Amino acid sequence: MPTKILPLIELREISKRFGSGSTRVDVLRDVSLHVHPGELIGLVGPSGSGKSTLLNVIGCIVEPSSEQMHLDGEQVYDGRWLRGDLRRLRLEKIGFIFQWYNLLPFLDAVDDVAVVLDLAGVERSAARRPRARVVGIPGHRQAPRRDAGQPLGR
Repeated sequence: MPTKILPLIELREISKRFGSGSTRVDVLRDVSLHVHPGELIGLVGPSGSGKSTLLNVIGCIVEPSSEQMHLDGEQVYDGRWLRGDLRRLRLEKIGFIFQWYNLLPFLDAVDDVAVVLDLAGVERSAARRPRARVVGIPGHRQAPRRDAGQPLGR
């Protein structure tokens, strides 16, 4: 019997609202989503449609208003966060790569992308090669310089 592959991301009827009463805004309404290993998805929609809010919910930065979320087979939300240390959860299971905002202008492209490895306690010399692969620089010894504020990939 084949082994069932669990989704890396599973949202069950996730909602997110801001405000209350006459100022309430329902940004996400009953969003269900399954992303399995190897799948590539894109979030497309006009400005204000909830794309960033959805990513922030998946990234455990914004708390949903209702229902359930699983990451890598672990239930992390069920009407409340089920883990006390969300920083550790993000460090272990979630990666963010920003194209423009939140980049550190004094770091090169390799270190900018891989700063989380330092936070996880990975020894610098051991982590440098994987960092270069992450930004597409196989066998790279010295990271390419970019101007402060220049986004990755441009």
